[in-house]
Amino acid sequence: MKSYVGLTGSKPERAKLFACPADTFYWDYENGWSSQSLHQQARYYYSSYGFNGGNFPRGTPPVPLWPGIAGRKLSSIKEPVKTVLVLEFAGLLPYSWHEPARVSHYNNARDMVAFVDGHGSYIKMYWDSATTNNHIESWQYDPPAGYEYKWSGD
Repeated sequence: MKSYVGLTGSKPERAKLFACPADTFYWDYENGWSSQSLHQQARYYYSSYGFNGGNFPRGTPPVPLWPGIAGRKLSSIKEPVKTVLVLEFAGLLPYSWHEPARVSHYNNARDMVAFVDGHGSYIKMYWDSATTNNHIESWQYDPPAGYEYKWSGD
């Protein structure tokens, strides 16, 4: 994406194009809350946003573990109006930069999401505190009925 918009180098000043104005803190699994914004960090490629790529194959042999749309043609997505393409990174866990609760994960955190069909919306993200079996974050499973989005392209 950066080369597409003419950005070069590790952290050019114009990379603020990829910074959400609400990105003023983040949750770090090792240290808890941090007042440093996510987009200021190299490990997040100086961006506040994440791609819906949970299905990217892992392991040997490589198999997809979670829902997502990595490697799929956009025309193969069955419900582009509901399928997440890109979102604020906080929505992947979820928590919200817009409604800070000082907890790492909570149900109905509100985040900005861009969908495969091209529209964007400020929506509630589903997270179930009782979900286990390697499903810790919201992007690792589709939400139940009543939510305005899904991760899976099927």
